[in-house]
Amino acid sequence: MRNAFSWLFRSIAGSLAALVLVQVLLVSLGLPLILGAYSRYRQSEFASLAGEILKGSQEARDRVQGLENAFFVFAADRSLIYSNRGKGKSLGEAELIPITLEGSVVGYYRALELQFLDTKANRAFFVSLMTLLAGSVLLSSAIGLVFAFRAAGTISRPVETLLGDLNDLERLSPVTARRFEISELTGVSERLARVSDILSRQDSYKRQWMQDISHDLRTPIAGLRGQLEALRDGVFTPSEERYGRLLSEIERLESMAAGVSELNSLESAGEPGGAVNAEAIDGAEFAEEILRPFEAPLSEKGVRVEKRVSAPTIRGDRPLLLRAAENIVSNALRFLPPGGLLELGIDPTEEGWALSVYNDGPPIPEEQLGLVFNRFYRGENSRTTPGSGLGLSIVKEIARRHGGSIIAENRGYGGAPTGVRFTLEIPWAP
Repeated sequence: MRNAFSWLFRSIAGSLAALVLVQVLLVSLGLPLILGAYSRYRQSEFASLAGEILKGSQEARDRVQGLENAFFVFAADRSLIYSNRGKGKSLGEAELIPITLEGSVVGYYRALELQFLDTKANRAFFVSLMTLLAGSVLLSSAIGLVFAFRAAGTISRPVETLLGDLNDLERLSPVTARRFEISELTGVSERLARVSDILSRQDSYKRQWMQDISHDLRTPIAGLRGQLEALRDGVFTPSEERYGRLLSEIERLESMAAGVSELNSLESAGEPGGAVNAEAIDGAEFAEEILRPFEAPLSEKGVRVEKRVSAPTIRGDRPLLLRAAENIVSNALRFLPPGGLLELGIDPTEEGWALSVYNDGPPIPEEQLGLVFNRFYRGENSRTTPGSGLGLSIVKEIARRHGGSIIAENRGYGGAPTGVRFTLEIPWAP
């Protein structure tokens, strides 16, 4: 198996050799045809000239005097009429060319310049032409080989570089985009750099996932282990309450597992604004659908609910948006005090629409506002509340899938004390 340089050089050199061979064959085949045509032309010209001499033309005789070689004209009885060199006695009858007029032979002639190479000037020209052709073939072959060497290097060197980049990619080492003389190879290098970046991010993502999962599974598993060991050793007495705590820990693990699966699916779904099943959604109906699962807990807490829908129609992936909105409302409900206020708004924006959820519960410490959407993050206010720490991360990924964003901020509403507002902004999806 040859390398790229050897293969390309041999291919180009072979093509060049084939081209030179074709040129040589064309010259070899074409030259006799050209010389034959020249001979026929000269024969026709000399026959006409001899005919004029037979008619007694002085002009024709003067033209014959300028010939380099001998020229003879004979009568029909083969008697010499005119010659510019000797008497032609040494000429045999087979060498004489007949001159015909209306189908009858009226004389003969013999010329020694019928062939192209019969004159010194033509021979010198022919030698010069052949020398020039041979020189051009050799020079063009040399130039072609130089360019073949350069072209092979132009392609083989980037190929070797790209092979090195592929080896780095295989080891998950970073690969940088390179620029080559050939645009297609530059495109390949840019693709490799993008793949390297994707693999690097996925590797970091996987490592972070493993760290997060191992960290956050440790607490409920340790709690379960401690309680089960205490029950085994008789430290705790089996009771309905004790079993309820164990089931609560198991439910938390189940919730975490479901959240991990959902978040992983969302984060693996592709680039922002990728494949989402966008559809037109009635804003008022969507607001009712969001709050419907929370009617009982909201009623139990005596929460005052206010809805504001100024966008009659929104657009996006309905199931994903509903999941995001329910996660935001569920998060707000955990921190709402009894008799508190929950405000749900669906409003148009310059680039799309926004869903906002406000609750008048305790504000989030400012240093934690940028962290609440991280996987498994649970701030100081959420330590005593149930949850897996993945709900808002799922909201963030759903926003990303739509090419949108989610923010959290501490602010008041309608004269109420400072609470927390989550705003999900979604641009118009195609």
